Amino acid sequence: MPTLNTVHHHMSLRKRIHQKKEAYPHPTLIGRALDRIIYLSAIILPLLNTIQLYKIWTTHSADGLSLLAWIGFSFFSLMWMFYGILHKEKPITFLNAGLFIVQTLIALSVIHFR
Repeated sequence: MPTLNTVHHHMSLRKRIHQKKEAYPHPTLIGRALDRIIYLSAIILPLLNTIQLYKIWTTHSADGLSLLAWIGFSFFSLMWMFYGILHKEKPITFLNAGLFIVQTLIALSVIHFR
């Protein structure tokens, strides 16, 4: 007699096959490398935005920065974060959570130093 775990596993496996999801880790070397690069970008990209935030706070000036642009960046990072949560895609979720935080801080800094 099948247990609840084996039934659940079977249902999960059938669902995964039906949705035609790829195996993880990816079967090809290039696919595995890209998986790692995406996780690395989830760390590096928010850090690159942090450079802008650091410059604003050390110079106490937001000259040349568009408030509307940074609000837009924040909004769309938030939308992508929700997309990642909905589709259970950790790289998308983590990347855009980090971007949302830093870009929102930049937008608030633009308001503060104008």
